[in-house]
Amino acid sequence: MEPEPLDEIDAYVGRRIEALRLAADLTEEHLAGRLGLDPGGLRAMEAGRVKVFTDTLVSAARILRVNVAELLPPSTR
Repeated sequence: MEPEPLDEIDAYVGRRIEALRLAADLTEEHLAGRLGLDPGGLRAMEAGRVKVFTDTLVSAARILRVNVAELLPPSTR
């Protein structure tokens, strides 16, 4: 299987982070602060407009209490 282009992966990861943030009843401000981002940066990440760096991915998984793999597209697992 060919991996998805990075922009599609980033968009998927952003949508997953947003969905899990909402399910955990966390505000953008709260999660952004915990990740060391400003809320606008988190919004851009959740919208797939910016790359998600590895340290942010790992931190988001920890904060959202999921395995990192749960943030990635099934085709990359």
